[in-house]
Amino acid sequence: MNQTQSNETTGSQGPPRKANRRVITPLLLVIIFISGALVGAGLTVVYRSQQPPRPRRSTEQIRDRLTHRIAERLDLSKQQTAQARGIIEQRLVELKELRRQIQPQMEAQAAILHSKLEPLLDDRQKALWDELYAELFARWFADPVTTQPSTAPVP
Repeated sequence: MNQTQSNETTGSQGPPRKANRRVITPLLLVIIFISGALVGAGLTVVYRSQQPPRPRRSTEQIRDRLTHRIAERLDLSKQQTAQARGIIEQRLVELKELRRQIQPQMEAQAAILHSKLEPLLDDRQKALWDELYAELFARWFADPVTTQPSTAPVP
């Protein structure tokens, strides 16, 4: 049996098969790449959702970290760094006081959000919304500054 008869009996042809491979191979590579990206993204979401929330930094930690970053980037002397630390600490105190002044207004706006969304929901959604709202409220309005001394090293 010669080559022509072989192609006719098997139903395959030589050159078009190579053309199919040229199309299929890159297509499969793209599908594999996209699948890997989706699996990676899904695993990241699962991993991040199971991590405990990071603790809030104390005023001292914030002050030390900010001072360190500024001193390093601006190449401050020790004297300049000490002065910058004092200025930063005072600004943090002022920011904390400002937040305490406006926090009641922020809480009132959050309560309005809660009450306006609630009528849109069915009973199951209301229960979920109450849980979500409590979680968000705790995160948004928790006192960001603790009285604990800084124990973490300055990065």
